[in-house]
Amino acid sequence: MALLKASLVLPPGVDAVPYTPTQPRMTAVPPEHVDDVRKLIYDLIQQGGSFEVIGNPNAPGLKDFYEFLQSMDGGGFGAGELEPIEAFQYEMSRNVADMSGRYMCSIVRDQDGKIASGAYGSVHAEQAPGTGGLFFMRFTATEKTQRKTGVSKAADDLVFSQAEEWLHKRGQQLRYCGAECVESSERYWNSYGMYRLYYWDQKKECLRELEYYLPHLGSWDQATGEPVDALEQPQPEHYQLFCGHNVISVEEFSAVLRRMWREWYVHRENFANPQAAEAHERQVMDLLETRILTPLRGISQLSLFSQEERESYGKFGMRFESEESPSGQN
Repeated sequence: MALLKASLVLPPGVDAVPYTPTQPRMTAVPPEHVDDVRKLIYDLIQQGGSFEVIGNPNAPGLKDFYEFLQSMDGGGFGAGELEPIEAFQYEMSRNVADMSGRYMCSIVRDQDGKIASGAYGSVHAEQAPGTGGLFFMRFTATEKTQRKTGVSKAADDLVFSQAEEWLHKRGQQLRYCGAECVESSERYWNSYGMYRLYYWDQKKECLRELEYYLPHLGSWDQATGEPVDALEQPQPEHYQLFCGHNVISVEEFSAVLRRMWREWYVHRENFANPQAAEAHERQVMDLLETRILTPLRGISQLSLFSQEERESYGKFGMRFESEESPSGQN
């Protein structure tokens, strides 16, 4: 492993730290997961359990998963964290007409038919030849007694594999995987090669984590485009990314986030008039630009680090600073 100098001094103009990772940058579903997940699903079926991947907005399983997310067993996602179920249903209704992307949900049930774990995400085709497809994991949740049994990976891998298959049929490969993550889930997403992003803070001589916030996820006034019962301040979370490399340019990363936010959070079709739709879109995208991307001006690239890598570099004097997000599952 390449060691970083304890002086923390980087050459002028360098705002990301080149290094040799302690683990390779891997594909969305690491090979070591595959056999374990297959065995887990086989055992689950033998015991009377089941699994399904949903792409139909009217499927009963989608409603079951949404209610699971709201329950304490599923993590108790509440105000500011979970959109109305109509948003999920609308997204899946686009699966037939919109060939540039697909929304999907996986559910793993136990022998009693109860949800043990589930995941919801979307895959999107490349916008220019050779740029690669994108996958965004939106929600994952596992029943408390089922955590650390491998069932979470089964549910997540089902969605990841469906995304890769969807891209493969279009002659494309998965290039990016992104997720909005809470404090306690970092190591789990590290196992998928999805790492937090950092830039060099010259003033404090440390690597500072990208600050990330959620947009308003509640209801919107259809007539005015204003959020209903919005939080006073946007909720912070961590963003974790797989891109196949140790670093990513700010320009490239900004394009990934803008694509994700427009796919997930901008819903102009829900409003009664063009002015309301415009007001809604402006408020969503302004948060992304002003709170997340504008602070990156003057920075050329971001470095990706796992928790293990940060701990290793910390032993040699490298400092990392982060904003903490609420605890939870995703």
